[in-house]
Amino acid sequence: RGARMHEVELQQDAVVIRAEARLASILGLENSVAAATMRSGQVFSWFVRYDRVTPTMHEVSCTGGD
Repeated sequence: RGARMHEVELQQDAVVIRAEARLASILGLENSVAAATMRSGQVFSWFVRYDRVTPTMHEVSCTGGD
């Protein structure tokens, strides 16, 4: 999903993965993790910062651009 991995921590009964990714790329991640782990996996996320996003050509053509 294009995430940048920061850390993988092995705990006694869990694996903690810390990564950074664009919000749009992680939509649906919770469902994917749940399905891959027979519902034993959990996803915790939080916003660290907001970056300006450059619109794609498709978005510009659909909205009329600016």
